[in-house]
Amino acid sequence: MILTASYAVEAEEAVTLTLDAAVLRAEEWNFDLKKSAVDLNIARAADKNLWAEFFPSISAGAGVRYNTSILNPNPAAANNPSTSLNAGLSLQLNAGLPAAVKLIRLAYTTSLFDYEQSRRQLELAVTKQFYTIITEQNNLSILKEKQAQTERQFQHDRVRFENGLLSELNYHLSRLSAESAKLEMNRALSNWAEMTGQFQAALGFEPDEQIKYKGELEIERIDMDSEYLIARYLPARPDIINSRQNLERLRLTETRQTLSARAPTLSLSTSWSASMDSPVSDSLSASVNVSIPVESWLPGTKDWQSIKSAAANVEKAEFDLENIQRSAKISIRTLCANINNSWNSIEIARLRAEIAEGAYLMAERGFSQGTVEFLELETARNSLSEARQQLLREELSYKSMILDLAAALNIAADKLFFRGNDEKT
Repeated sequence: MILTASYAVEAEEAVTLTLDAAVLRAEEWNFDLKKSAVDLNIARAADKNLWAEFFPSISAGAGVRYNTSILNPNPAAANNPSTSLNAGLSLQLNAGLPAAVKLIRLAYTTSLFDYEQSRRQLELAVTKQFYTIITEQNNLSILKEKQAQTERQFQHDRVRFENGLLSELNYHLSRLSAESAKLEMNRALSNWAEMTGQFQAALGFEPDEQIKYKGELEIERIDMDSEYLIARYLPARPDIINSRQNLERLRLTETRQTLSARAPTLSLSTSWSASMDSPVSDSLSASVNVSIPVESWLPGTKDWQSIKSAAANVEKAEFDLENIQRSAKISIRTLCANINNSWNSIEIARLRAEIAEGAYLMAERGFSQGTVEFLELETARNSLSEARQQLLREELSYKSMILDLAAALNIAADKLFFRGNDEKT
């Protein structure tokens, strides 16, 4: 049963899933990204119809009126109602309209950035999970090899024990080793099933659908220059872009609020009315009004306080931007330092795996010759398995930090390998 489950991902009928295909399916099935796309469409519609801010107010109506007198009611007049039609057009122009238009454009730009950022974050999450699955798939291969080693050793030791060439203690220890490897494999398979089940559900696969993951965890050493990356890519960092857009929005809000409260307002209106019973009773009127607000100029009034509050919000947003820039530099420097140090850990882990493999081969050969105890062989086997697993973890950690740094700089991971005009770091 264990062997059947372990080979499920390699079944011929399984769907082959690559990293690119996983990202595409995630974008198709992620509901948060779909909601972000809806918000983007709304903001795009407002941006494409800026003329609506200047569109006048239009009204039209019709009426029926009955004229009668309480003292001398005239039923004939009541039976002949008068009807009328009317239409109106009004337009208000204020100096704050240009700022309002810029706010709408900024809202669209912000929505577009938020959508792209959500897509990048989703891609990052899927990429990390995909590489985690690939790492666990490689870990299953290591455990399969360990299980095969212990099973072969046990079969060999059973023959030797039956022929009186192996002690009963070593025979039982060999059997225990084989059963322990099966238990470890079974636990890894349970973890694999839970991990892949959640991932496949997020991608819209059916629970009974078998998936074969195809990919390699390829890593390459990069000597990170944090100061170069800060100078070139810091302005593109997502939180800095958000902070700048928020600062611009608050500045425009302050401008709009100040001009709306203090600048003169020009009102244009026209109306037409006509009686259906008297063709000569048509009337047309037009008016032009200019109003100059006074309240906002008086210290302490509500409008005056609102303008001061808007200016204070701008000042606080400037402080926030400066603080975010400082924190971003620290974050980038820390990631670069960790990446550079992590490569040293990978080299140590690789050397350790090579040494552990050599030690296991020597212990296996010595045990077969009777010069090495079984416990020494078991220790060497476990050390080899653990060293290989540790190497996988170090490589996955290095890859994850590379992806985190790329996300922090808001660039593709492959751009970290180049400087300027394709000059390799």
